[in-house]
Amino acid sequence: MNGKRCGALSGRSQLSVAAVKRRKTCMACYDRAREEIKSVHTVTELPQQSTAERIIVCSRVLSTKLAKMSFSPPVSHVYNTYEYALESFEDYVGKYARSSCEVLLLGMNPGPFGMVQTGIPFGDTDTVNSWLRVKAWSQSDAGSLPEQHPKRPILGSRCEVIERSGQRLWSLARNRWDKPEGFFQRFFVYNYCPVAFVRDSPGGSNLTPDKLRTGELQPLQTACDEALREVIEALGPEIVVGVGKYAEGCARRCAPPGVRTGCILHPSPASPAGNGAGRWEELAAQQLAALGVELPPRLAGAISVK
Repeated sequence: MNGKRCGALSGRSQLSVAAVKRRKTCMACYDRAREEIKSVHTVTELPQQSTAERIIVCSRVLSTKLAKMSFSPPVSHVYNTYEYALESFEDYVGKYARSSCEVLLLGMNPGPFGMVQTGIPFGDTDTVNSWLRVKAWSQSDAGSLPEQHPKRPILGSRCEVIERSGQRLWSLARNRWDKPEGFFQRFFVYNYCPVAFVRDSPGGSNLTPDKLRTGELQPLQTACDEALREVIEALGPEIVVGVGKYAEGCARRCAPPGVRTGCILHPSPASPAGNGAGRWEELAAQQLAALGVELPPRLAGAISVK
């Protein structure tokens, strides 16, 4: 398949702007986002917005830029989560994004059973539904879903496959804070790129951004870098911690002077060092401590995720 457009449907970039009009979340900042899309000004020039508003506007602008991009083989399908699951992402941002957070945990891009389904970074359905309590996006608000690989359907909250990376990452928080509000007083979790790339293969395996063709990676990286810089400025973290080496590289490239960067092991089962009950959580806690980020002790009854 040649020249796969990020929106997956013709006219998708127009559809995404129309779709956000229907959403009630942060309607005041829609007009700002619309003007930003039309202009050449940077998002940081938009006046007097809350932290959540700045991130929401930034995500809408990024989504519009990404919708205009095309990707060639080995990419066969492109899922822009900001197009169909923006409702859930904005609810997550509105609930939990705060200025002057201590740590920004930065992921790479959506996993097939996490953010692809829920719209939340590392968002396995159980964590999103029962702990984060983020509003599930609806088909009526999402508009048309992108063309999907038969082995990688978008099921939303109906997805029953466990996102192991997400389950592990959020266990770091769930095992130490009774409620998410406590965790988000110090942390925020964000993905560098909101788009999942599906490989042209029978199983529809995930293709990470670093595996894209150079000519297609560059504009994607430019757009995502601009968004990440805005998110860092809005949150004002002391440190940006990449979840995995790729995300650490993005953090180093985009963090301003005075904001430290670091890395923890990616929670994917593909990383052997993190496999075993509670092993990834233990390693991540040690790596955070080495970066000067101390976590509270585990709660009684904490569950060690395999």
